[in-house]
Amino acid sequence: MKKLFYILAVASLAFVSCNKNVIDTPVDNPATTGKTITFSASIDMPAATKASLDGLDIKWSSGDYIGICTDNDATIVAYPVTVDGSDATICTITVNEVAGASEYYGIFRGSLGASGDTSKEIAADDFSGITFDTATKTFSGLTVGNQQVASGSLSSYLWYTHGFPLSMAGKSSGTSLVMRPCLALFQVSIAAGSVPDAYYLNTETYTSSKGIDHDHTYSAVRGFNLYQKGSSTIYSSGDYTVQVAADGTLTTVSVANGSQKEYRQISQSAKLTAGTNYIMCLIPGGSVSSFKFDFLGYSDNTGGLSWDAVYTMNLKKPATVKPGDFYDFGTLNPLSLKKAKNEADDEAADAAAASYVPAITIDGDLSDWAGISASFTDDSKTRIREWRIKSDEQYVYFYIKFRKNRVDSGRTLCIIFDTDNDSATGYSGHGLSGGDQRVTSVPFTNVGEGTQPVCVNGFDPNGAVNGSSDSGAIMAWAYDDGSSLSSSSSNIYLEISIPRSKLTLPTTPFTVSCSYDYYTTAYVSGITLE
Repeated sequence: MKKLFYILAVASLAFVSCNKNVIDTPVDNPATTGKTITFSASIDMPAATKASLDGLDIKWSSGDYIGICTDNDATIVAYPVTVDGSDATICTITVNEVAGASEYYGIFRGSLGASGDTSKEIAADDFSGITFDTATKTFSGLTVGNQQVASGSLSSYLWYTHGFPLSMAGKSSGTSLVMRPCLALFQVSIAAGSVPDAYYLNTETYTSSKGIDHDHTYSAVRGFNLYQKGSSTIYSSGDYTVQVAADGTLTTVSVANGSQKEYRQISQSAKLTAGTNYIMCLIPGGSVSSFKFDFLGYSDNTGGLSWDAVYTMNLKKPATVKPGDFYDFGTLNPLSLKKAKNEADDEAADAAAASYVPAITIDGDLSDWAGISASFTDDSKTRIREWRIKSDEQYVYFYIKFRKNRVDSGRTLCIIFDTDNDSATGYSGHGLSGGDQRVTSVPFTNVGEGTQPVCVNGFDPNGAVNGSSDSGAIMAWAYDDGSSLSSSSSNIYLEISIPRSKLTLPTTPFTVSCSYDYYTTAYVSGITLE
């Protein structure tokens, strides 16, 4: 087992083999008969699994220990293995016979000492913390722990079992002790294009079928988070229990403090190595319907590290996770996935833009407002006589009819959206309250009191959204009916458009209010945008 531990450690760039303490004789068991039994211990692992591990065989080596207990004595006693001949997949152990025992059970714990911290190392013959239930034939106290391996500038976190990657358990059949892996394995590698050697960022200009150029930047992949949907567990920071059935098969009974995320972190001076297999443990015990990878990367070309997900891949791999299973996800290329998605989004956006026809054209021609009912009409004392609302997927439009002889001095138009329908929350001003989103505009040139105002047509340089100047975003176009300024029936008509991208508006009904300075306040509730 030590040989497998070493090879897999090199494959994952994160682990090195540790020394195992060797003792000459097993610990005495006071319940023994004084006789010994020699078991031939083999590892039951499918050939396909070995092939998936690039030809790696799980083999015993000198210095390995198997803990032995029986169906009538839960005491776990450590016995060294002996490897004879060229087939290291089989070893022998000579154990003290236990009085009254009819079945013998074995547990292989391996060692935890891959972190370089000797305080965490566990001797190969140390089975402390592991218990056996003679009634249920269950081993408890098998720990999957968080261990860090540091090698120069490389720092990697991986959750794994004692004796990474697999603890083993089994029961005797005659003088044959068949051991099986307690955990399942998960393997993935990253495509070369995802980890560029010279740059933290990849850049691309994509020209869509509409002839429009789109620039994209891709962060180099520095690590990933792994999630799964289902009842099995990626790793656990606590203990798990394994039950040995009558036929020798294993079942994971429970996992304490389980989680469904595998966090793999690479330091800033290193990155995931292309083509290298990264191996993780899965705790068996249920079904998995899908896996999700959140890939992490540098946020800019100065090397600023962001642990926000820069790419996400969702993979459907429905399976029932059993002890000893192996799942090979092959080579993932999140950059290729991100590139394909961005280009598809570009094509869709360009196609939508090419086919987009605004619901209202802001040009002073009010004919396209015909058929849109008024949201508000006034009495003879107000400055705003009427206003209407329209929207499409890109803009919110307003039609406002002013009493001409009361429009002067470049007064401010204010529109607020009370999206939570609570007038006590949000912006208060211009005679309005409850504004969760607001737009202000000065649609007319500031002239003397009582003087005919000059209409401002085009983008309003005084426009603001939520308090921030946003000239070039708010389009305002006014139309003067040309009648006498003093006539009480004369009007000025204003149409205005506000980009929805500048606002955060719900799809549920809300309240819209409009004020021409502090002089007129108009509320319309139950507005629902298209």
